[in-house]
Amino acid sequence: MINGMKIVQINFQFTVEPKEYDAVCQHVAEKLAEVPGLNWKAWLINEQRREAGGIYLFDNAAAAVRYVNGPIVENVKSAPGIKNVEIKLFDILEGPSKLTRFLTAHA
Repeated sequence: MINGMKIVQINFQFTVEPKEYDAVCQHVAEKLAEVPGLNWKAWLINEQRREAGGIYLFDNAAAAVRYVNGPIVENVKSAPGIKNVEIKLFDILEGPSKLTRFLTAHA
């Protein structure tokens, strides 16, 4: 594992128009930028399948769990136009991640 870092993966389906979804994401991104322990988030979307979500890197498990159990994720789970929310937490394998250059940006 890499220094206790945690990956959070959140996926869901959306029923709103992609442009509307993008506008909401812009607003949420401002709040996410202030989440303690969050290093980055990659925003994901597949417009054809109406799927979206994100991959997040947190400093540690406590920060990741706090986020997953916090108000931003709760708002996502209860938002109109969002359904089938799936949340997963992962550790990061150091050896393979180092070979594929993950550690160069996050060491």
